[in-house]
Amino acid sequence: MITQLLRDRTKRLEGWKLKAYKCPAGHWTIGAGWNIDAWGIPKHMREYFRLHDQSITEDMAEELLTISLDAATRQCKELFLDFDLFTENRQMALIDVVFNMGAGRIKKSFPAFVHAVERKCWQWAADELKYADGIKKGKLSLYWTQLHGDPDWTDDKKVERPEENYKLLVEG
Repeated sequence: MITQLLRDRTKRLEGWKLKAYKCPAGHWTIGAGWNIDAWGIPKHMREYFRLHDQSITEDMAEELLTISLDAATRQCKELFLDFDLFTENRQMALIDVVFNMGAGRIKKSFPAFVHAVERKCWQWAADELKYADGIKKGKLSLYWTQLHGDPDWTDDKKVERPEENYKLLVEG
């Protein structure tokens, strides 16, 4: 179930823009992280988007967010069979991870993370998400670096997205 807390968190982490822009990864994006390059603009929004200088309304952006969060939630439920039994905080963290990376990429690139979540070993899962070599705690993972998590030896006193997800997984 998509809660208002999840919607608000996603907007805070992704940003909320009603005009198309290039995200840091170079993809055309709108709303709260809707990847136009990958998903296009839904048919019923295309004319408005075209006529309004590649912009959408608040209601359209909310609809795109619902579609995205529904898809990420569905993928989480397929990837993690006990997903509905996890705390809301852990669900939000997992939905965010899948929202950004996709279930296929998580399965392929982070199999030990998936295994740890399935076992409900939350510290292990968080470490697998953070470190490319898991519990050895050496090199930071692609997930961590692409989403601008702080390296272990630095702390800018801000809690970036991967750090927040790490904390939600561990603390529940």
